[in-house]
Amino acid sequence: TSTKFPFFSHIGLARNTDKPNSHVFYVFKEMTERFCRKHKIKIKIIHRHSLNLTHCFPKYTHTDPHVDHNFKHKVIMFYLNDVSGNTLIFNKKHKKGEPHTFLLEKKPDYKILYKIKPKQFRVACFDGKYFHAAEFPKNNQQRIVSVSTFS
Repeated sequence: TSTKFPFFSHIGLARNTDKPNSHVFYVFKEMTERFCRKHKIKIKIIHRHSLNLTHCFPKYTHTDPHVDHNFKHKVIMFYLNDVSGNTLIFNKKHKKGEPHTFLLEKKPDYKILYKIKPKQFRVACFDGKYFHAAEFPKNNQQRIVSVSTFS
């Protein structure tokens, strides 16, 4: 969400393109489509995909709350390992013209609606209008997730 939170990312499908950067994208595309068929969720287009690895970062509890796009979309996350470091969904929805990120230093007024515990093979899918963040894993663990957005 900002340069103050370093992490590793493998981009499967970059924003604003329809050409995948990696063959790994197709594995997660199929998993996303299978999940959406099972749960009767329609997919018109996948907007982006990445594999993210975050590590312990003691200075902060979690990343800046953010939304991935300024248009209507869903987020789907596949948790690839068991680790501390929940996904946090906040009670604040993005509104047109607002910034995509709330900086933690500005102490925005939000409350956590949901905490999703990363558990290997768990899937989370939620409305991308809600600001969300990732807690940092503890004790030098690594949090590995697949993140895609679609509408």
